[in-house]
Amino acid sequence: MMKDLISNVGIVIKDKNIQELATENTVNFVYGLLTGDKTVIPSIIKNTSELVYSVPNIIFCDKMYSFLTKAFSDYEMQVKFAARFEKDNARYNETVKKIVQIVEKIDFDEKIDWFANLTRSVCLELIDIEAYLHYSTAITMLSVDELKNLKTIYGQTELPETPTLSNYFTYSLTERIFRVKYGVMIPQYTISKQGIELIKYGIEFDNSSKYILPETKDGDKE
Repeated sequence: MMKDLISNVGIVIKDKNIQELATENTVNFVYGLLTGDKTVIPSIIKNTSELVYSVPNIIFCDKMYSFLTKAFSDYEMQVKFAARFEKDNARYNETVKKIVQIVEKIDFDEKIDWFANLTRSVCLELIDIEAYLHYSTAITMLSVDELKNLKTIYGQTELPETPTLSNYFTYSLTERIFRVKYGVMIPQYTISKQGIELIKYGIEFDNSSKYILPETKDGDKE
């Protein structure tokens, strides 16, 4: 069933208008995902409802509904997303599979919003697919508080080591340098380009202008 769902999510993003599919409610929307059509066929309701009406699947379906309707505000955004893959259908299918897996792992509404923002950023060509999947993985693995606190270190340098800063470093969201103090190597941290991108294009998408990416040696923004 999950394989069919992944396949149909890919079809829906490419070929169906998500906002039209989502006009009624979560359950009908999931029927649309499973059938590839917003029309509910009576003969499939019984079998489909067995999937939908278990508690874990209700939660998953609600998250998928929320993600897709927020990430793709109109059909044009869906077209832009599919266009990022050009003729690489295998890569598109693999990315859709990862999207479904990420939605399944997400445990808070804020994370759904941030993941949807990252997806919008992909559609607008603000980040590439590799960065999109990397930042999305960070969203699933870090806590909501850690993700919210990431923006508090923006603009700061040479921060002393803490468990949170170490966690950020695991996902390349901070840079670590070592200073010698009293003959001992002391780690210090500063936010990385990747950390700023996660804030700018995910956590604070609606206030992205507040966060400036570092410049390259040629003076251009990365």
